[in-house]
Amino acid sequence: MTPDAGARPGELSPADGSGPRELLRYRSAHGRWVVAAMILGSSVAGIDSTVVAVALPAIGRNLHAGFQGLQWTVTSYTLTLASLILLAGSLSDRWGRRRVFLAGLGWFTLASVLCAAAPSIGWLIAARAVQGIGGALMTPASLAIIEAAFQPGDRTRAIGTWAGFSGVSSAIAPFLGGWLLEAGSWRWIFLINVPVAAAVAWTTQRHVPESRDTSLSRSADWPSALAGVADVRLWPCANQQPASGCCVSDRECSCSPAGTPARRDCGWTPDRYEQWVRETLITQLLTIRCADNPDHGQG
Repeated sequence: MTPDAGARPGELSPADGSGPRELLRYRSAHGRWVVAAMILGSSVAGIDSTVVAVALPAIGRNLHAGFQGLQWTVTSYTLTLASLILLAGSLSDRWGRRRVFLAGLGWFTLASVLCAAAPSIGWLIAARAVQGIGGALMTPASLAIIEAAFQPGDRTRAIGTWAGFSGVSSAIAPFLGGWLLEAGSWRWIFLINVPVAAAVAWTTQRHVPESRDTSLSRSADWPSALAGVADVRLWPCANQQPASGCCVSDRECSCSPAGTPARRDCGWTPDRYEQWVRETLITQLLTIRCADNPDHGQG
């Protein structure tokens, strides 16, 4: 996958290099298909990160896992998602946003099947880490596709719709998880991703145009990606405060490799860590996109 060399620097161009596509209107049928596909795709990653928290007791019983294993089931996903999401956004701008989105969707779906087939907690943790890579590829690409596909006057509305429904998906995830647990097994919270991903892939291939930023170089910013990994690992430890009722000294606030405190009574539980990651990532993505494109707020 290489950037399109047939367009002028900084120009958004389709995959075949034939020139820029006509930008969409938010109220057009084509525009609504694009927004719907991106909302559903990014929501798959968001729902799966939240719904797992509901299934942790069932997972622990079935796989005979302790607290640390269940903690890593959540943390392994959010760690890879958070640490790679900015790098993935850069790759989508270089190599094609729809292409990277579909690659992430396929990666995420395959990892979901591996999660559902997990015979042990170690397998599940590893599959969840792989799943987070797919989520990191999908989430920034979905926002970048919306930003590139719509006319300047409609971008703010389209991005607002995408962000709003992302929040709604997080709200309904616990109810969906509870229903799937009642109807079957915790494995269904991963298998449900397969038909949803198939629908998203079909809609994306049919309705979403390809685009890329030809002003960017071919090389990715690997040092920044490594810095992002370190930041996500260390942030919770650095921000422990005595007032939280958790850690009052360095000896009492020991941290696991994922940056989450090892003590069960500490404030950084898996749910809180996952919530912080999601809120931080959406804020970062919107801030970066708006800073790079000042015309978002126009019209």
